[in-house]
Amino acid sequence: MARLNIRNNNNNNAAANNNTTGDSMALPIDNVQAEHQSALEETQTYTIKCIPAYRSMIKKFIQWLKDNYPDHYDALVFELSSEQKANTRVYPKSTHDLRYNLLSPDVVKLFICATKINPKNKLHYGFDTLRKYHDAILYCSKLADVPLPPEYKPKMKAFLDTIKKETTKAKSEGKTKEQDADPIQFPLYIFICNWAVKSGAIMVWAFTVMQWNCMGRSINIDPLGFRNLSCKEAEDSIAVHYDANKRDQKGELTSAKNCYANPFNPAICMFLALGCYLCMMVQMFDSATDKIFRKSGKDRSAADTYCKTLRKLIEGVSSRVEKVLEFCREGHFHPHGTRKGAAMMVTTGTMEPPSMPSVLLRGEWSLGKVLDIYWRWSKLGDTYLGRLLAGLDPDNEEQFATLPPHFIQGMENEYIREGMMLCFSNIINAWGNTGIINVLLLLLASIVYHSEWLYQSTNGNSQHPFNSIPVLQQPELLNKLKQLVTLQPAGTIRKASGVPSHIKQFAKMKKCFETVENGIDRLI
Repeated sequence: MARLNIRNNNNNNAAANNNTTGDSMALPIDNVQAEHQSALEETQTYTIKCIPAYRSMIKKFIQWLKDNYPDHYDALVFELSSEQKANTRVYPKSTHDLRYNLLSPDVVKLFICATKINPKNKLHYGFDTLRKYHDAILYCSKLADVPLPPEYKPKMKAFLDTIKKETTKAKSEGKTKEQDADPIQFPLYIFICNWAVKSGAIMVWAFTVMQWNCMGRSINIDPLGFRNLSCKEAEDSIAVHYDANKRDQKGELTSAKNCYANPFNPAICMFLALGCYLCMMVQMFDSATDKIFRKSGKDRSAADTYCKTLRKLIEGVSSRVEKVLEFCREGHFHPHGTRKGAAMMVTTGTMEPPSMPSVLLRGEWSLGKVLDIYWRWSKLGDTYLGRLLAGLDPDNEEQFATLPPHFIQGMENEYIREGMMLCFSNIINAWGNTGIINVLLLLLASIVYHSEWLYQSTNGNSQHPFNSIPVLQQPELLNKLKQLVTLQPAGTIRKASGVPSHIKQFAKMKKCFETVENGIDRLI
């Protein structure tokens, strides 16, 4: 006890010596080094993707005020200072902002009602389009740290309920044009994959299959790198783990998505599609970045390039357009429908669907704060869901419980090592220390297993991208590797994950019925 008192006295004396005035004061730093200031500005000006869109809506509202209510404009709008304009995180490409503490909900109501009709086609905008103006005001006031008047939110909530009823009525009368994407159903998904392979659009093929299996948005697939892929969750699956998502920009609640191979339908096998893509694009992978899909679209994103290329893949052939219209309404075919279609398939394609929390977690839909915290640790449901998304038949136990094509040995085998370096040398040299080796082994095994299908897909076309897969040009090595690939338990893969007990019981019941039927036949 005495020793503790001495320590406390020493601490008090030190505090007294460090604060001679008795007041607490931050010590400013002078002559900040340029590189440190630049790093600070880069962080402080980081822009969340939704902010530019919200700022654009605020800009439209401000212009409407200026054109129609100049007195209100003068009272509500102010010009940003040079310091505020420099803060591109809060004010990207903005020159003016609102005095949110003075904003009356009545003014916003007038604006939404005045702009609810599309001047080009005279149709009513959808509810989501109109609601986003309200969302923009809420978000930007929070960003500017200026609270809205107390009556704003309750009055706007009642008004938005009325708007929703109005847009629903307009929709029933055919007076609104929806912009939402229709679900890309499983049969159409298979068609798209086959069209992409036939046309040599391998990036579209790989991107589509990954988006389907992850049940994600195209912007979720765009930033994926080798750091996001692993075999940690289950030895027979590839786990895809986002850095962040739309509702979780900090990446605190993202969950792994276990993706599985489909040895029975190579056109929709994620392991094969990703393996072929990486193999053919291996020269572009270096130590600069581990980003998988590196294209330059309008916004220098792979997602933008993917959307445009997918559209061209369909629109260029009339028979494909007709097939799409069998599943989607005209004007409602969009890559976002892949996400919707995947969710539809796993919840309606079997009488024993995966749990709803597993589906919501896979799609990064919110469960509510409490459920987000506790349900996100449940991984078993995701493995079952992953097998369904791979297109494996849950009513066929032998097929559903299949293992992926895999090698019976690892990199210690000279032929496997040669095949890996032949196909993925740049990736291994630059990113081999990230744990990607086990993933690449599975991808190469799928390429070897489906080699005959890859040969047939070229249809004698010497220009088809599959002809650039190195291992297909080495028949002797390919034959050696075929002898090392299996679907049976071997090497590090010994057990099929994600197979629930009811499927195993169904298989046993089926065998019992067959035994009884055979016995009856013999008696007759």
